[in-house]
Amino acid sequence: MGEATVGYTFNRETKAFEIDELFAWVIPAIDKMYLQGMGMKAIADRLNELSPIPDMKCWNASFVDRRLTSKAFHGVMAVTFRDGKTSLLR
Repeated sequence: MGEATVGYTFNRETKAFEIDELFAWVIPAIDKMYLQGMGMKAIADRLNELSPIPDMKCWNASFVDRRLTSKAFHGVMAVTFRDGKTSLLR
């Protein structure tokens, strides 16, 4: 199992990803700023003003874009297999 991405931690006992309470505010904040018309770089700049990010020098536009377009960050956990089929996880 790989490293948990920012916003999540991996619980070794339950073997499941859990929301990192320290960064639980990030995805809703990114969504809100985007809906207010801010671009990826502007959102990253604002996040850098608000909070540092672990293991990265700073928030960046690419990171913000991946958070906006990822189903996993919006409550849909799925896995895609080599054959192209996708299955939702419960």
